[in-house]
Amino acid sequence: MLHERVNSAAAVSSNRPLIVPVYIPHRGCPHRCIFCDQHRLTGHNKAAKPEDVARWVAWYRTAARVDRRSTVEIAFYGGSFTALPQDVQQDYLDAASNQVRQGMAHSIRISTRPDAIDGWTITRLKDAGVAVVELGVQSMDDGVLRAARRGHTAEDVRRAITMLKEAGFRVGIQLMPGLPGDTLNTGIRGVQELIRLGPHMARLYPVLVITGTELERLWREGRYRALQVSEAVHWCACLLLLLETGGVPVIRAGIHVSPEMVQENSVAAGPLDPALRHRVESFIYFSLAHFLLEPRASSAPEMNIRVPPADVSHMKGFRSENIRELERRLSVRVRVSPDASLPPRSMALEGEDPIIRDKNHLSLLLHMNHHALLRKFASV
Repeated sequence: MLHERVNSAAAVSSNRPLIVPVYIPHRGCPHRCIFCDQHRLTGHNKAAKPEDVARWVAWYRTAARVDRRSTVEIAFYGGSFTALPQDVQQDYLDAASNQVRQGMAHSIRISTRPDAIDGWTITRLKDAGVAVVELGVQSMDDGVLRAARRGHTAEDVRRAITMLKEAGFRVGIQLMPGLPGDTLNTGIRGVQELIRLGPHMARLYPVLVITGTELERLWREGRYRALQVSEAVHWCACLLLLLETGGVPVIRAGIHVSPEMVQENSVAAGPLDPALRHRVESFIYFSLAHFLLEPRASSAPEMNIRVPPADVSHMKGFRSENIRELERRLSVRVRVSPDASLPPRSMALEGEDPIIRDKNHLSLLLHMNHHALLRKFASV
């Protein structure tokens, strides 16, 4: 079957897939959630047509480096794919599958709602060669879901993840910290449950107040308070730490900020920050470094922190903000050195074994919320 060929092609290449996004904003959505305006979020006012798929694949392949073309994934974004009329779904799937058969693409990804997954839908997706299904989970708290007018429940999420995994799909989840009625503790409990369900990847999209939505009206009436950047950094740091140490990699934190969104004032409030993921990683590293250095600061005037090369910038923070803050608090000179021998997401002092971040470090992140550092992150 085509599905088997897709899995074989994906296994051959260890490169990150070249994603070809095909936007279908609001297509198939049975509800208009209070926070949503896909046209403004994606920058696409019209849904792509099935015949556009081949054109987009050709364009992205031409623009990409040669080494990125070995694994190409067609991704349908912006709507609830499996809630589309069946004939429309099939037209999109046929167009994408045709690209796979021709060797122009290697897999297909869709995004949909948890309550739009059933046995017949799973069979159709498998036959078309879909390899990844991302679910708009948003929250695992039924009260939060009702307030957001999502139209599905946490039980729908549990059922959908279980069915998709049993059918052999890679499953992604999308979470939206900061919805009406949400709290950090609520988010932590939800993530802990999701980890037990075992999705393969996650995205964190802190809530933005999009102009023209019901959520904007609630915000302007004072009935909803949007997260500040500092709060979003803190919430996402806690959730990301739990997810990744629980075996669920976070493939994105924060939406892609396009120039159009800024120029058109599409976002009325909320943590709109193109560097949100970097701020989150930097905050986690600062918390771990403070924990590591504080009991040793009085014994040495200078300390060298070794980190994996890929995480040097995260350890230093924006414009070396982490280093300056550590030196101010602990009255010790701090240096950061790359060390390729260290495991990912770790750090070590000279002559000591590395510490690798794990779920037990959550308490450090929660404690750091009481300091001024988060406000510094929001203003750098």
